[in-house]
Amino acid sequence: MKEKGNACFAKHKYSAAIDFYTEAIVLLYVASSSISLSMSTHYLLGKSLCQNSEYTAGIDAFQAALALAAQSSQLKVSFEQEVLAGLRQARKLKWQAAHDIQTSRHERVTALFHDIVHQSRTHQLHCANTSSPQTKAYNLVPEYFLCPIGMDIMEDPVTTPNGVSYDRKWIEAHVARSQIDPLTRESLRASQLRPNVSLRHAIEDFLTKYVR
Repeated sequence: MKEKGNACFAKHKYSAAIDFYTEAIVLLYVASSSISLSMSTHYLLGKSLCQNSEYTAGIDAFQAALALAAQSSQLKVSFEQEVLAGLRQARKLKWQAAHDIQTSRHERVTALFHDIVHQSRTHQLHCANTSSPQTKAYNLVPEYFLCPIGMDIMEDPVTTPNGVSYDRKWIEAHVARSQIDPLTRESLRASQLRPNVSLRHAIEDFLTKYVR
């Protein structure tokens, strides 16, 4: 079943892949199969669910894979970071989807409001901000959580010698093209980039708090 799931995933048939991976997990549980095989199947299920925009279920699958990896010191060393990366990506995607919905809703309400004002010129209208705490949180993402190049929430922040943080994928792509710091225009190599662990933890805490 896992192999069939892999084949469907490779063909971007994510719904079918989810079905095969889910069935494989059930069979593995019944057969009391190895932790490694069960962990990898949960991980692949999480990826398929996220590709199918089922982010909450994807987060659950990644967390299950993480729990299984913790049961084996070898798996913890070999796969924990890969699973954590998948979990961070799933939380980010869920946050972005929720943010997009809130933005779209706000735009529709704003358009409706302006239409009412236009059609009711004889009335004086007042608009109160009734945003929910969660909506406000979506609109109050700290600017330093955003990559200056990609303009989205950083997954793997790294710092240049001048102290500015970027998402690794964006700054490494920039350096590969130009070999210069995007801010100072000085020479910059990928080997000079350093992980910003404290910023990564702050972003993870934010996503954990507001993306459930």
